Parts: sequence; structure tokens; C-alpha cells
Amino acid sequence: MSGLFSTLVDNGYKINNIQSANGALQELYFWERYDILIVDFLLPLANNNGDFEFRELFPNLVNEPYLGIELIKHARLKLKAKNPILIFTAVNHPLNHVKIQNLENIFSISKLSRPSMVLEAIKIILDSQNEQLQLKARN
Repeated sequence: MSGLFSTLVDNGYKINNIQSANGALQELYFWERYDILIVDFLLPLANNNGDFEFRELFPNLVNEPYLGIELIKHARLKLKAKNPILIFTAVNHPLNHVKIQNLENIFSISKLSRPSMVLEAIKIILDSQNEQLQLKARN
């Protein structure tokens, strides 16, 4: 992961590296700060900061292996986050997962991808977003 982070930083991106579902949940409330959300399906519930908020919102999911799915659903359905979401995961075919099939503006790339491929995917996603915004502004 450090290779990916350094590639993104070297190309002018600012990163907020959050390593737990609880930390990500807390940061999702400020989704407007971000151009893109990069989420892994496989997140630990908590790091040293505890997991109280996540357990309160999702009490039945403590043993769910794919906590990232719940974060994506929460971002889209509850918080109405509009950012593109890039799923960066080792899970095969994450977009086929039943729980997120009907959500829009979600992309995926394998964790096995080279950092340069992830960088290119992010550029394509963000360029597409900017084009869509420009079209909306013209209409």
C-alpha cells in the first residue's frame, strides 16, 4: 500500500489513510472534502481508537467480513454522498455483490494492480466526473 500512497502523493493527490471501518465511518460525515472515496471491502472493525460508533449504527454486522460494503451503502443511502467510490480490494468481482449492485458511481480495481494502474483509474474516474459536471452546468 505504501507504493500506492507514494505514487498518489507524488502525483499531487492528498490522502487521508484510514485503516478501520470505525475511522472511515467517522470521516464519511465529511465526504464533501474528498474528490473520490477509495474503500476496501475487507476492513478491520477498529484500530486503537475503538469501535463504538460503528457498533451502535451496525450492531448486527460486528462479524460481517465485508465492512466496506456497509460503509459504501451508508455513504450513498444515508449520507447521500455523491463522490465516486473506487473499491480497492482483493475480493473477486466486488461490483457483483448483491448489496451494492444498484448503487451508482462505483468502480473497482484489484489490490494486485500496479500503483500506476490505480493512478490511471483514479484520473479517468475524476476526469469523467468533471466532464459530467461541465455538461450539467451548460444545460
